[in-house]
Amino acid sequence: MKKYLIFATIVAMVFVGCKKNTTAPPKKPTEKPVAAKFSGNISKGSILEGNVTTTISTRVSERGEWEAKDKIGVFMFANEQERNETNVLTKNAKYEFLSTQSLTTDEGTVNGAIFGANLENTIYFPAKKKVDFIAYFPYIEDMSPTVRLITADFSEPEKKNAAAEGFYWAEAIGQSEESPNVKFTFKRVQSLVNINLSSVTESIKAADLEGATFKLIGVPTIGVFDIIEGKIKIPENKHQPRSVTYTGYSIHLPPHTNERYGNRWIEVTLKNQRVYTVPLKINIVSGRSHWIAIKIQDDVNATIESSIEKWSIESLEIIAPLDKK
Repeated sequence: MKKYLIFATIVAMVFVGCKKNTTAPPKKPTEKPVAAKFSGNISKGSILEGNVTTTISTRVSERGEWEAKDKIGVFMFANEQERNETNVLTKNAKYEFLSTQSLTTDEGTVNGAIFGANLENTIYFPAKKKVDFIAYFPYIEDMSPTVRLITADFSEPEKKNAAAEGFYWAEAIGQSEESPNVKFTFKRVQSLVNINLSSVTESIKAADLEGATFKLIGVPTIGVFDIIEGKIKIPENKHQPRSVTYTGYSIHLPPHTNERYGNRWIEVTLKNQRVYTVPLKINIVSGRSHWIAIKIQDDVNATIESSIEKWSIESLEIIAPLDKK
């Protein structure tokens, strides 16, 4: 009798155990987070401003290339939310330039850069959520949505510093793990002013124009780069040098308007010590080249013409005197 009872108990236990295993949900495989992969391309879109059609060509170096030492800072925010401490998901991850590569964009095939990070800085997408990214150059440690301003000092144009390399910014909105390859379109946030000096009088020869010195008077040269908004701003209380003197034909400047800074002048001193002064009355626009053509009319007077074009420092030259009719 005991044998049958023991056998029945064992059978019941086996039956119960089998039933438990068959009704348990299958174990889900471990879901690995998806890392974001970043690249930066060159924008070539045309933009109409007033009656001037310009083409933006945004590049990190004047040669049109990123360099091995270049690093960008990347932030990840909750999708379409205010970009503040509450909504930031990743702060200031450091990504370094790896290589140049052709990238396919809506504008066609363009030159671009591939960026990578070490394990500590690698950004992973949150599962099944869209996010927004912003990126800036040059990379500065300890930046955040509250510590977000970098001094943009262009008051020493012949000094090699961060301002000489320039400031760049990009954003990518609504990204997700479904498409982990994130393409940034970087734009320059500073402005470029190129001076083209020429003479229409026989008394001032081309050789007389060589080695000219330029002085910007009343022109703001110091601002702050807001890495979250992607703009260079000029605070009201920011002290500005009264004038900035340089010998090159190009200078970076913070964007600003003629309405706010209407009393601006360009002073040109030739090597024979003749001085010409012309007013500067145009808006200085972010990411553009502003060509300032100063023409010496005689021993006293000069005229000024200006245009806004794509970013370029090419073809800077001293134009020889025009033939008099």
